[in-house]
Amino acid sequence: MCIRDSEDLVYALIEIINKFRDSIKPYAIELIKELLKICNAIQERAKEKDGGYENQESKMKEAACIDAFGVILEVIGHNQSMLQQIEPLLLPVIRNSFDPEENYSMSSAVDLLSALTYYTHKTSPRLWEFFPLVVSITVGMPEEVAANEAIKQGGSWAYESLKDLITSVQNLVTRDPEGFLSGSSANGTHVELMFTLINRIIEISKSREHEAESVLAIKLILSMLEALKGRLGLYFATIMRIILNELSMAKKSVYRKILIQALVMCYWNSLENTLSILEAVGTTEATLAMILDESETFTKNFEIRRLLYGLTTLIEESYILPLVRFSSL
Repeated sequence: MCIRDSEDLVYALIEIINKFRDSIKPYAIELIKELLKICNAIQERAKEKDGGYENQESKMKEAACIDAFGVILEVIGHNQSMLQQIEPLLLPVIRNSFDPEENYSMSSAVDLLSALTYYTHKTSPRLWEFFPLVVSITVGMPEEVAANEAIKQGGSWAYESLKDLITSVQNLVTRDPEGFLSGSSANGTHVELMFTLINRIIEISKSREHEAESVLAIKLILSMLEALKGRLGLYFATIMRIILNELSMAKKSVYRKILIQALVMCYWNSLENTLSILEAVGTTEATLAMILDESETFTKNFEIRRLLYGLTTLIEESYILPLVRFSSL
C-alpha cells in the first residue's frame, strides 16, 4: 500500500479504534507505532508539497492522528508498564505540535500531554522538559518579556491555550512533588519557573483587565500547597504575600473565592507559618472572620473540602495558638 493510501485510511482507523476501544488494549502499542508512521508520512508529504504545513487537509489528518493517540491512551489508562513504552513515542509528536504554525494539531497535542501527565505515576525527566516550554510559549521567559513589549503585555503565542496547559503543570507537581522541588532546567529551578509563571499570569491579567485569568495562577499555588505540605520553606511567605495582596484588590467573586480557598489551604500546609505571617501584618482575627463569612458561598465539594482541611488543622494544632495573639478564637 502506498503512503497516500495509508494517509487516506487514517479516519477509518480512528473510527475502528473508537468503536472497539474496549478490545484494543493488547494491541495499543502496535497501533500507536502504525499511527506514528502515518503521522510522519503526512508531515513529510506536506513539507514536499508546500515547504511547510500549509495544506489544511494534511493538518487535519495530523490532528486526527493525535486525537487517536489520546483515545488509545485512555484505553491504556494507568498501566505504567505500557505508558513507559509509549511515552518516548508520543512526546516528540506533542513537541512538534507546540508550534505557532500548528493551529490544527496544537489543541489535540495539549490534551494528549494532559492525559500523559495524569496517567503517569512516576514522572520522567522527558515530561518535566515540557514545563519550561509551557512557560515560554504562554507567558514568556524573563528575557523574552524584556525584549518584546507584546509578550510583556499579552503573553506569548500560546497564551490563549494557557487554561488547558495549566492542567499538565498541575499534574506534574501533584504526581511528582520531589521532582518539582529538586528539578531544574537551563531557565532555573522548577520552583523558580513556577513563580515566574504565576507572577506573569497575574501581570498579564491586569494588563488585559481580565481579573478572572488570575484564577489560573491561584490554581497553581493550590497545587503546591496541596502537594507539598510543610515543605515550601521560604517560598511559603511568597505564596502568602501573593494571596494577601490579591485579596486586597480582588473584585470578582470567582477570584475572591479561589483566593480564600488558597488561604485556607495555607492553614493546612503550615499553620504556624500562616499565623505568624498574619500576626505580623495584624490581620490574624480579621482573616479568620473573613474566611468564615465568605465560606457560605462555598458550594462545590472541593471548595468545602479545602475549607474543612484548613479549619480542622486550626483546631487539631491548637497548641500553636499561644504563639500568636489569637484572643477571639
